[in-house]
Amino acid sequence: MKNATVASITVIALALLVGLAVPQYGFSQQEDQLFQGELVAVDTEQQTITVQGAEDMRMTFAYNAETQVGGAETSIQGLSGQTGTQVRVSYTPGESPLAKQILVIEE
Repeated sequence: MKNATVASITVIALALLVGLAVPQYGFSQQEDQLFQGELVAVDTEQQTITVQGAEDMRMTFAYNAETQVGGAETSIQGLSGQTGTQVRVSYTPGESPLAKQILVIEE
């Protein structure tokens, strides 16, 4: 009986160690990234903004109520009339990148 208990504890301990050593695929958070360029469009119906960066690279970002806007403007609606303005977008990468913060860069 004593040997069975020791064996059970050993198996459980090994299982825990192996579980901790194996990476947890699919559960890692992606780090936010930055994209800077000229604000090209704001679509308030689709809740997206489009920014054109270096070498004419365009990116479209989704935004939501938690997206922070800073700099000369403090709201997405205020950005609507600011096409051509330089912005820096902090976003979570993915199939549809989500803007976490949009900063209007004053020149």
